[in-house]
Amino acid sequence: MAAVFGATPTQVFKYIVLYEALPQIFIGLRLAVSFSLIVAIVSEMFIGTELGLGQRVYDSYLTNNTTSLYAILLVLGLLGYVLNKFISLIETKFIFWGGK
Repeated sequence: MAAVFGATPTQVFKYIVLYEALPQIFIGLRLAVSFSLIVAIVSEMFIGTELGLGQRVYDSYLTNNTTSLYAILLVLGLLGYVLNKFISLIETKFIFWGGK
């Protein structure tokens, strides 16, 4: 319809295709942030690094230090929550028509 009214292909992409795809792009971004955090922590646990939260979780597990283990898991949960909320705030700035 936009092409019928004289819109160029660049305008069609910018104002129609991109705006239509933005919600799915941000869904993928939120999933990617969550999975990348999980993969980073698990890879730190099993690769054998000296530093990192994943290694601290594994060390706490091996030494049966439950207070440290729960504290690190709480930090990881809060980190995931904050990253998810950050992406959600960016999403509401770009997708202003979301709840309407």
